[in-house]
Amino acid sequence: MDLEIERLLDKLEEEIRIGKKSVFSGGKTSIDDIKCLSIIGQIRSALPTAITEARVVLQDSNNIIEQANMRANDIVGKAQRDANAMLAESNIIAQAQQEANRIVGMAQQEASDIRNESFARIYDLFNSAERELRRSLEVVGQSKQELSNIISRR
Repeated sequence: MDLEIERLLDKLEEEIRIGKKSVFSGGKTSIDDIKCLSIIGQIRSALPTAITEARVVLQDSNNIIEQANMRANDIVGKAQRDANAMLAESNIIAQAQQEANRIVGMAQQEASDIRNESFARIYDLFNSAERELRRSLEVVGQSKQELSNIISRR
């Protein structure tokens, strides 16, 4: 509160206190009405200044609150953007993990297919070698028989 208004209110209060109690007025106090009205007039004169100052203080506080709200909104917005980015990054990581798992699965399947194909080819090679060995044994057997026939004719 403006010091001038406070001083005038103190002065008005003092005037009321020093007022004289009248015996015939039922306990009411008699005050100097001219002096009190003068003080009230001075208070009214000082009020516009105080009101103006209060409005300035109120406007300043409203500006501070508005700036604080804007700053808070900026912080919340940034936090939301950061959270969305982290979520997107998390989704990208999850998708990358799924893709990596898919690629590993495909590689494992391909390795299994190659291994099975290799075993099949080796099996075929063994069968082929076995046929050749049997044919060679037949040739050896025939040659042995022919040799035995030649030896027995002699």
